[in-house]
Amino acid sequence: DKEALQWTYRGIKLVEEILRFEPDIIAIEECDHLPFLMKYLSPKGYDSFYQIKDKSPISKIAAALSKERNQEIKMELDGVGLIYKTDKFDKCGDVQHISSDNKEKIFGLGVPLKIKSIDQDVLFIVTHLKSTKSQEGEELRERQINLLLKELIKNDKNLPVILCTDLNANPIQNKKGYDPLCYNSIVDKDNLGYQSVYKLANGKEPEYTTYKLREHGTDKHVLDYIFLKDGKWNIHSVLDIPSVASNENTDSLIPNWHYPSDHFS
Repeated sequence: DKEALQWTYRGIKLVEEILRFEPDIIAIEECDHLPFLMKYLSPKGYDSFYQIKDKSPISKIAAALSKERNQEIKMELDGVGLIYKTDKFDKCGDVQHISSDNKEKIFGLGVPLKIKSIDQDVLFIVTHLKSTKSQEGEELRERQINLLLKELIKNDKNLPVILCTDLNANPIQNKKGYDPLCYNSIVDKDNLGYQSVYKLANGKEPEYTTYKLREHGTDKHVLDYIFLKDGKWNIHSVLDIPSVASNENTDSLIPNWHYPSDHFS
């Protein structure tokens, strides 16, 4: 139902979804309404950091909103953010704002936070990679993530790292035939050496993290991940992602009236 896509409905549903679980920390991508979210989250004890994307198709969304509200809507470019509970974490170093003014047009955030309960410093990284689903796009994503994690984000204190990302990259060969170069590069012990939280917990990645309607039909992909590197981690539980009986089950497409985002993670 296209009406479920309207921000006047989705916005408050996103806040409800966040507060339903009350997470200690939240990573968001494609965020262009952080002040709206923080209006409701700040009174609940959350603070945030944000990195804008230098170039974005946000103008198309602004045009749709202008039509919905029958008035001109101007919107900021989207970006990535990290929202955290201030009673759980303290900032313990400089926040690294990585703009896309680099050779691979990659951007992101690097935020060092101290977990108060265990007196442990952790580097949280949030990023969002190029979306083009092609061999060239996959090769670009592989270059982007390697540049970000090897050169642009500094970890001079060798802190444990939690990487939260919309990779726009599958963990298996894409249906178009190209290999998962980006994902493989991240989990390769001889390269970046990260581990996927969902794979550690369940022995495999989810069935999907996004399932949406496109002009050519439905698209179902695993694109969203939480990765760990270094440190001593115990994964006690993860949220289940709803199963889909078949690719023809359009009732499970997201966003919908029950779930406001087009991604799970």
